[in-house]
Formats: sequence, structure tokens, C-alpha cells
Amino acid sequence: MGGCPSNTSSFTITINPSNDASFSYPSSSYCQILSNPTPTIVSAAPGYFYSTPGLSFSDSVTGQINLSASIGNSYIITHVSGTVCSDTITHPVFIDAAAMINAGNNA
Repeated sequence: MGGCPSNTSSFTITINPSNDASFSYPSSSYCQILSNPTPTIVSAAPGYFYSTPGLSFSDSVTGQINLSASIGNSYIITHVSGTVCSDTITHPVFIDAAAMINAGNNA
């Protein structure tokens, strides 16, 4: 009987684990007048940070927040770790607007 000859082949599949995007800031709440916080990042893989509108980063690679340039509000910060097998983690942060003191007019 006719038919197709059997054809087999073998290959190797490598499954790489995803990069760990875990990070943490020293606090979850900041006043605008404090020093700009930088998070501790678990993965050594290059990545980037982004946030909901109103939060400003001094450096979106390190995740350092520019407090004085940010608007006082609650934010969700996202860290994407790596480009291949990337991972994404979010972290809430609250920025408390700097108090404006009006000393009045010294007339």
C-alpha cells in the first residue's frame, strides 16, 4: 500500500523563567519636600517604570520619583522588568502636596 513515509524530527525547546519585576520603595507615602525616593529592584534585568498621570520620575529606569515635580495624589507605579520574558508588578504610592505657607504682607 502507498502512503506517506513516516517523518520524525527532534528539537529542543528552552523555556526561560520570567524576570522578576518586584520592587519596593522605602515608604508608600511621601511629602513633596522630601528627598526623591529610589526603589529597591529585585531583578538585574534592565527595565522601566511608568505611572498614572501626575507622577514624575527623575529617572524611569531606576524608578526614582521626582517628588517636587509630581502632583499631590495617589498613584499606581508599574515596573516592567526585562525585554525578553518580561514581568510586570505594580505598587501604590501617595504624594502629599507641599503645604504652602503665606506669611502675609510685612507692610
